[in-house]
Amino acid sequence: MIRVIDGDTFVLDIDVGFNLHHHATVRLRGWNCPEVNTAEGNMAAGFADTVLRDRPLIVETYKDRQTFARWVADVYVGGSYLGVHLGRILEQAGHAKVI
Repeated sequence: MIRVIDGDTFVLDIDVGFNLHHHATVRLRGWNCPEVNTAEGNMAAGFADTVLRDRPLIVETYKDRQTFARWVADVYVGGSYLGVHLGRILEQAGHAKVI
């Protein structure tokens, strides 16, 4: 992870193999967090930063769809599809709602 934009949007350093990396802005599919210009949004962004920092992730883009120049994706924390979906982690902590 490079940085958190808000609780549900991030800039990720994605290892695509062969020593190649791509920086992509990713929007979490299916969950919404408060905007970062609010107290709740700042707390959601800080929580997401703590969860994502230095952890293996699986990022699966959703049907190559982009919105506002961001990839819509599922993000799994733990480095496998058996990991926990980031949206579920944010929801359980009270920082996100299913949309």
